[in-house]
Amino acid sequence: MTDQLLQIRLDWLLIARSLVVVLWGVGWALTLQHTHLGRFWARERTWLTVVIGVGVDLAIAFGGDWWTVVVVIAASSLGVISRSLLNESSESPPSGYKTLWGIEDVTALTDEIVTILEEVVTGENGERVLKVSRALSKAHRANAIIRAARRGEYIGQRK
Repeated sequence: MTDQLLQIRLDWLLIARSLVVVLWGVGWALTLQHTHLGRFWARERTWLTVVIGVGVDLAIAFGGDWWTVVVVIAASSLGVISRSLLNESSESPPSGYKTLWGIEDVTALTDEIVTILEEVVTGENGERVLKVSRALSKAHRANAIIRAARRGEYIGQRK
């Protein structure tokens, strides 16, 4: 057998680039997560964080073939992907659910308001004032819940 059949070649430059880019990706993710400017950029200027991230990746992969670029970008994305998944899992619950819950609470309140007002029409004079007062209170509460839901908040319905 010849020595060429048993020879394994390690690409030390690719290994070094991969290690550097993993450290870069984790460092970039930590910067975006734990600094005021990083949080602002991630929230309001996402395009800028992507341009910076990919730009540094391409600088690290400079001079390599297309497989090198693929490995560098994939390795650097691990930190940012982990950051995004952790942030997503820590949101409890997402604001979309808060809006939905607020709308469901207002629906329940308006059903109660309609019921009370129907009773007012058929009730005695003494009960009418009390029932109108209860309906007005629930209408104000419904207004507060729907305004909070519009802001993506959930204040809940008090019974």
